[in-house]
Amino acid sequence: MQQLNLQQQPEQSVLQVLQRQQQQLQQNSQAVGQQRAANKRRRNDSGFFHGRRAEQQGGRNNNAAARVAEANAADAAADSNELYGYSHCPVRNMHFRILPDSSGVVGFRESDVTAVLRVNKENEERKRQEKEREERYRRMPATRTTTLSLLSSLSLGRMAGPSLQRMSHETRMQQIEDTPSQTIDVSDFLPFCRYSGLHSVVGCEFIDVSADGETLTGCWAVAGASGHRAASVACSFKASVNEEGGRGGNERRRGDRWLDMSRTRGPSISVHANEIVDMTMAPADREVTCLLYATATSTHHNGRVNSYCEVSTRPILCRFDGEEDDVSDSPIYNVYQRMRTNIYSCAWSPRSMKIGVGMEYNVDLYDVMSEQRTTVGTRNKSAIAQEFDKSGSTLFLGLRYDAACVKDLRTRDLSVTIPNSKNTCWLRLLEKVGQQVVLQTIDGKISLFDIRRPIVALRSYEGHVTKGTSRTPTFVDNDEQFVCAAGTDNVTRVWSLSSGRLLRSITAGATTPTELTRNYPRPVYSPNWGSRPGQGALLVAAGTHINVYRMEHE
Repeated sequence: MQQLNLQQQPEQSVLQVLQRQQQQLQQNSQAVGQQRAANKRRRNDSGFFHGRRAEQQGGRNNNAAARVAEANAADAAADSNELYGYSHCPVRNMHFRILPDSSGVVGFRESDVTAVLRVNKENEERKRQEKEREERYRRMPATRTTTLSLLSSLSLGRMAGPSLQRMSHETRMQQIEDTPSQTIDVSDFLPFCRYSGLHSVVGCEFIDVSADGETLTGCWAVAGASGHRAASVACSFKASVNEEGGRGGNERRRGDRWLDMSRTRGPSISVHANEIVDMTMAPADREVTCLLYATATSTHHNGRVNSYCEVSTRPILCRFDGEEDDVSDSPIYNVYQRMRTNIYSCAWSPRSMKIGVGMEYNVDLYDVMSEQRTTVGTRNKSAIAQEFDKSGSTLFLGLRYDAACVKDLRTRDLSVTIPNSKNTCWLRLLEKVGQQVVLQTIDGKISLFDIRRPIVALRSYEGHVTKGTSRTPTFVDNDEQFVCAAGTDNVTRVWSLSSGRLLRSITAGATTPTELTRNYPRPVYSPNWGSRPGQGALLVAAGTHINVYRMEHE
């Protein structure tokens, strides 16, 4: 009996296995049938099927049905790639399951996908805000304030007494008209001889005004007979103001002018064949003011190209009386250095009589009195902008591909690094406020930083337009009230230095592509032209003319 039971148990287990297999086959066949029915319903409901049926039936809406079918088919294809819990790889055309952060392929984890989505969302939001900001500054009209309202605010205690003068100047700046009150042709008084091969003025390369508003110094590119640049001519002019000129009629018709610059105040400087790299004023003493400039040139010799740079100082403004001897030919005022390396910037320290030359990987300090050289490290970066402080012991550097820094020349280390100032191409140290500097980067960002705590910018001046690789002219007046900058769109913008508010936008500049790519408009401002307080005007040197925008009194 025991043997019979042992034989019956295997037979029963085999029957059970067969029954389970038969049930599984039935379930699989039912699942296949359900899947086929679902596919058939999806195919019948798809836009492609309706599009084909509309195409067969014909009619007026054949094209519309075809477009609907294509759109639905594209949506169906996109939906097929977007599976919940999976990430589609378009390169391998495969779906990868999104796994927890502890495992999985890098790039397809849940944190990776979330990070990518977050970055994309932040970039879209940033682009939207920048676009809205540009539209707002482009369309926002400048709010103008009258002198009566300023006096009313002062009497009611809404405004402090020291800020009344600043607000008055800002109000007058806002009321400047779009058309210049006077246009000065540089070719009429620029000292260049046509017999030496110089024929016409091409554009302005440098312009500056003295603190008293009595002297205007500029450098203009002059073309030869072929029409291309042949030399640069720099000179200083005495600015005299005619208070009755330009009032009550056309000044050109009457012949009187408000601003006259027909008299020179020193020798002229001619630079032939070389390209001007950088230029700045170098006041040597009370009698002589020099012009410091760096040039670059290339020559061909025996099939080879030889490039070299030069750094020179030449007297451009002399204040000698008739009885005194002219010592402008002294070697102290005439410095010449020739270098084989590239030069990007130059700076002058009147206190220590030193010249800073920004080169490829460092800065060379040349002492004019002792003729000694000192090398200052710049982290192996090119110094494209630099300026000394009033004492001459601190050097501000704008570095290419790196943040701007402040170098204490009494130590070997960089004292302060200014964040968010990469590729600073222009800087200006504020003397009245102290410990503050205005920077402009190569991408057009103009900001005000406090050196004592340069974590974030104190103020930003929005609206400046650059191409990203252009070194556009920027100017801060001696009273430190306005920031003027000319963009690549030929628009000169004026901001309030203290508040950062855009006060005025003036379109003045060249219109030809050759001038646009080389010589941008160069603004300069003084509140007391001709050493007369209250005679303020904005000058914009563009092409062969200087446009004068006078600030009228109310």
